[in-house]
Amino acid sequence: MEGKVDLHKNEAVLVEEGVKWFENLSNDAEASQNQMDKLALVAHAFMLELGFSVENQNALPENWKTSAGHTSRYFYPPNSDYDVILTVTSMGPMVKIHGTHTSSKSTFSTAKIKPAEFITEKEGKLIFKNLKRMARVFKNEVGVPLLNSVRTHLGFATTGLLGVPPEISLKIFKFLDVQSLLSVGRVSKQMSWICKEKNIWKQIFLRDFGSRSFAIRRFTNTLNNSEGEDWFNLYKEHYLNKKEQESSRSRVPPPPLFPFPDFENNPQNPLMPPMPGIVGGDYDRIPFGRDPLRDPFSLPRPRFDTPGPNFPGFGPRRGGPGGFGPPGFGGGGGFGFM
Repeated sequence: MEGKVDLHKNEAVLVEEGVKWFENLSNDAEASQNQMDKLALVAHAFMLELGFSVENQNALPENWKTSAGHTSRYFYPPNSDYDVILTVTSMGPMVKIHGTHTSSKSTFSTAKIKPAEFITEKEGKLIFKNLKRMARVFKNEVGVPLLNSVRTHLGFATTGLLGVPPEISLKIFKFLDVQSLLSVGRVSKQMSWICKEKNIWKQIFLRDFGSRSFAIRRFTNTLNNSEGEDWFNLYKEHYLNKKEQESSRSRVPPPPLFPFPDFENNPQNPLMPPMPGIVGGDYDRIPFGRDPLRDPFSLPRPRFDTPGPNFPGFGPRRGGPGGFGPPGFGGGGGFGFM
């Protein structure tokens, strides 16, 4: 397809890579943040990345700051029960994160985390550092065990392709073509939910339609005050529009390469072969370069006649008054001279 680009290869997908939705979430929560707030924010983002959900993923949970720390609740689709609780508490200079699945009565905790190892101050602002290591610590000790506990409780697979964490699925599925991705989505409800993840379809949209289409779409959504793009439906809409344009172009006959003679109003000599286009000069009238009826040694004259007195319907025939041949341009030669 037109406008293909390689932007999808460098586009961030994970929190540790600086994915756009995490940047927006961080900017919205920028006011009155300390190291504790920062760690709670990134832990919340890791939970969303693993597939846990909240009512509004574009904002921080309401009333999540308490005297005991930060507490947030999640559900795991297709289940709608908020039975997963994440708590971030401080223990002096250390921070500890607990994840609890109330339905299975399972709790997982991190080792004591030193905020200074993952947060630093730059130009008066607190910023993240070593996010990849933070992601491994949180997911290995809390996130993935909590995810497997929830999946087991819901009867989902925890091994094989179905058991792969969503963050890995995002990395794999974005390289599939559309037909393969749709086929994978038919395997199960769990796979169907993962295959419709907006970050996957965003990468495929960029890959198949290019950055120009993406820029136009983003500008349109900005004008419409869109809160977020549904990349699956955007791809579907763009694909159908493109197919319709291609079908419309195929139904329109192409224009002729050159104008044809008007045989109805200006018939040719039936004994002569049909002329393929404009008759102009001796190159077309006398293809072998000389006219045996006038001068067997004459050289061919210029190729195209200029419209003159002998133009069809406006004067004598070719060769002057009383001349011979079909009506045409000029006189006996290329430019109306005898």
